[in-house]
Amino acid sequence: SRIFTPEMFGKVALLQALTMFFQVLAVSGLVPALIFQEKINTEEKNGIFSFTFIIGVSASLIYILFILLYNIYFSLSDLVSTVFFVCIFFSAISVVPLGSLQKDAKFKVISVAEIIAEVVTLIISILLYYLGFGIYALMSKLLLTPAIRFFSYYYFSKNTILGRANI
Repeated sequence: SRIFTPEMFGKVALLQALTMFFQVLAVSGLVPALIFQEKINTEEKNGIFSFTFIIGVSASLIYILFILLYNIYFSLSDLVSTVFFVCIFFSAISVVPLGSLQKDAKFKVISVAEIIAEVVTLIISILLYYLGFGIYALMSKLLLTPAIRFFSYYYFSKNTILGRANI
């Protein structure tokens, strides 16, 4: 936190607040529904995964429309703010793989996925900062963490009762 200026943190925090709102809308209630459902067949699981994919794309597009107004109000550049739709998309499509892991109580695996995501994105963020990318280095951590989480959850969900989801 000491290598970034307060101005950088402020801009990213403004964007992260709006992004978090859209992430909550995209994933609300689906993980508990997966966990507490007695039986889920492959078709239902894949249908839910497809639905979360559509929700992720839709929420991302709505976010991009909202961000145009946000940019005008807070005087932010388009590039800095529009890339956060990636967070919303990957958070939405992570629902089924995460639900599969939680249904099987594979909390150690979830923790490993979280640690992998945090460590990899921290290293990338620090490298980008020292290469002179400034605010983009800070944004990279926020953008890459949901993507790496998704790929980790998706990879590890293969060995669950529900199995790996497909569109």
